Amino acid sequence: MKRLAWLAAGVAVTVLSVIILNGSGDRVLAQPPRIPQTAVSQPGSIPASDCSITLIDEAVLASERPGIIAWCELEEGDPVFTGTRVASLKDGIAVAAKASAEHKAANDINERYQQYAWKLAQKELEIAEEANRKLIGTVPRLEIEKLILAAQRGQLAYEQALFEREANRKLLTESDEQLKTYTVLAPFDGIVSKVHRHRGEAVTQGAPIVEIISTARVKVEGYVEIPDADFIQKDDLVLLEVLTGGLKKSFKGKLQLVSPKVEPLLKKVRVTAYIPNEDGILKEGLNAIMTIIPSSNATAARPAPR
Repeated sequence: MKRLAWLAAGVAVTVLSVIILNGSGDRVLAQPPRIPQTAVSQPGSIPASDCSITLIDEAVLASERPGIIAWCELEEGDPVFTGTRVASLKDGIAVAAKASAEHKAANDINERYQQYAWKLAQKELEIAEEANRKLIGTVPRLEIEKLILAAQRGQLAYEQALFEREANRKLLTESDEQLKTYTVLAPFDGIVSKVHRHRGEAVTQGAPIVEIISTARVKVEGYVEIPDADFIQKDDLVLLEVLTGGLKKSFKGKLQLVSPKVEPLLKKVRVTAYIPNEDGILKEGLNAIMTIIPSSNATAARPAPR
């Protein structure tokens, strides 16, 4: 009986050992330790801490000049594509100025006239010189000098006509560039995130009109230990894991920057990576787990962890 009593006491002690009393006296069953989330580990990989995701392509679009908005029909959520019109200002005067410049640039009448006049002056000089070769003194020397001057003047007049036509072409180019400043174009593919101004409103130079964002790629920023920074470089492979929708999803990208500075508070080196995000799963503000896979040469040079 004593042996059974000792056995029962041992079982009771074992059961009590897995029961923990909290501060209020309630009994709580002991939980197994949680396994920390870590990115996919590979030999020689370097983890980055305090990682965060931000958008790369995000722009507030504005006009290069003041004016009145003639067209801005986009709404939030509308897609935009590189080089497409986002907004435009009233440009009637600029259109007329370009038409005038085109008309002047196409005019070659003076150029052709001066070319013919130059050829005529040269022909007159040749005839006079030929006459003097046949019979010296047929044409006085002073008259020959006048003909030479006329030929030179004709050449210079023709060159001036060429110069003026080229100047008109440049004015056409200038007017074309001026006309472009009345239109706001999308610098990349994306969606409209905010519309600041609408048709009929006046805007000043640089005043925001439309904001657009792209989720096609994101930037991940994190920090690595100072010794590890010597073994990573731009374009190294980056593995990224995020928890979204209750599922852990993995992505691949490339290292973009290894900062040459040490962050004074963290005593670590900042790194950034670019990750493709065609499906739009990665969102700004999400926490991420990033691991850097150094190049083979860097991995070979890195001492094995003790």
